[in-house]
Amino acid sequence: MAARYSPFVRVSPRLVRAPTARAPAVVQRALASPRAGAVRRGVKHDVRDDSGHLIRELHGVNLASIVEYLVARVGWAAMAAEIPINCFAVDPSVKSSLTFLRRTPWARAKVEQLYIELRTEEVLAARRG
Repeated sequence: MAARYSPFVRVSPRLVRAPTARAPAVVQRALASPRAGAVRRGVKHDVRDDSGHLIRELHGVNLASIVEYLVARVGWAAMAAEIPINCFAVDPSVKSSLTFLRRTPWARAKVEQLYIELRTEEVLAARRG
């Protein structure tokens, strides 16, 4: 009997590493803060940007500006450590990342979530002082 094709990939627990294990201090601090942890756990905070829009709604923010913001804020290596996909790790560029993220909804969701966490932390830090 032939083996059935399965669209699901089985991953050994030994191969899965913690996403923030090699992330730079900027990403580790942002993700370790209590507010970012609450955002990561799904608690919705009404943090608004300068124009008055909720950050978590991504109003008026396109994918290209999200990727450029993340590259400027944390860099390609930190993005690859946090979200382990090849377009961030192997010969990264904005163009290749945008092509992959537009075709892959799960990766786009992770990138948008990372943007929301870091942007929320930035706005809250600016308000504190």
